Amino acid sequence: MSRILAFAVTASLAFSEPYNTFDGPGHPTCNDVAGVYDPSTAANTSTPCDTMCSDDPSTIIIRTENVNQIANFSLEPSAEDGSVVIEAGVTFFQLADYLHQRNASIGYALVSWNITLAASVAMGAHRSSLRQDSMVASGALEVHIIDGSGNIRVVKRDENDDQWLAASTSLGLLGVIARMKFKIYLDFKVYADQKILAENDVLNGDIYGLIFPYATANFWCQQGFQSTFSVTKTEADTALGLLNAGANSSFFNSLAETTFFSLWSFPNFREKTNNLPLITCLVLKRIREAFDYELEVNGKQMTSTYRSGINIKFGKPYFDLLGQVTYGTADGADWSKGAMMFDFPTFRPTVGDGKRFNEPFYPMLATTLVNEFPCRPHWTKNIRGVFEQSKKNIDPDHLARFKVVKDDFDS
Repeated sequence: MSRILAFAVTASLAFSEPYNTFDGPGHPTCNDVAGVYDPSTAANTSTPCDTMCSDDPSTIIIRTENVNQIANFSLEPSAEDGSVVIEAGVTFFQLADYLHQRNASIGYALVSWNITLAASVAMGAHRSSLRQDSMVASGALEVHIIDGSGNIRVVKRDENDDQWLAASTSLGLLGVIARMKFKIYLDFKVYADQKILAENDVLNGDIYGLIFPYATANFWCQQGFQSTFSVTKTEADTALGLLNAGANSSFFNSLAETTFFSLWSFPNFREKTNNLPLITCLVLKRIREAFDYELEVNGKQMTSTYRSGINIKFGKPYFDLLGQVTYGTADGADWSKGAMMFDFPTFRPTVGDGKRFNEPFYPMLATTLVNEFPCRPHWTKNIRGVFEQSKKNIDPDHLARFKVVKDDFDS
């Protein structure tokens, strides 16, 4: 085990304050942090640090975006695969550009967000696929982690080693990922397609059969549908005003939904054209029941104009200790075909008390799903309240094994 070449600090915050998401002030990812450090180079020092994001106001955040070297490219023209070493701050876009110039790619283990590959591995990020190994961690051959003593731990892929099974989805709890060795392939093309499917054919049909044939596929569904798209500052300000007006009125939410949809043309947008009941898919049936109850009993129309609409994603089974698509768990559920992720992002108003329209609906829906199904935490997109509820569905043996590894890295 070698001494870590820890990051040289170029900037820090002296006092405890919120650390915001990319949405800016008023959208904290950590309510209280003691410092934010921006490393730019490696130096022969050791810098143990706390992990984002604890309840302790002495928490330190290390931003790694300026530590983004890519090296040791190795891929022969006739080889099945090769490898490359990336530093902590390398994003998917940076790596994709680097590899494209060399006629290479990372296959299906990718994310299109402008976040680091190291963070994607730590969070258990994934594409939507039941056929391909699309967990970002599935492409990692080595993960180099700074432990609690400032040492580097080189954890190599080994499905029989609990260190690897913990590092594969570490949530940052083992330490900062300093660099990774990643598997790469010769470049190839994929073709995109969008189809309008009748709700009955999806929800009362063979969902697995609809998704599995494709390398990557997911559903976007009602209530409403909206793809992520770019807008001008004026358009954004107008949209913000309309969405904020929806904090107390389903009318403005429905107006926003209709307005946003009208800006789209085929094939980028889908709108529900029927209201057939769910029968075979129990999770989605329960979700639809919750939406319908709000409208029919409480008279409140729930919409999903916010961000990117309701997204239903799928994950091929991939075994590690805390992963979102792991299997062989004590709950007795059959995860052998993979997992389904229900993604319902919402707009949180920037005016008034910050509460969304019909605020109690959201925690009610989460609680219902967690209590009635073996729902595990979706680490990449959630709030703390959902994590606290769903942790009871994490396999206790997996948690115990992870804790042994974490305690070792902390010592």
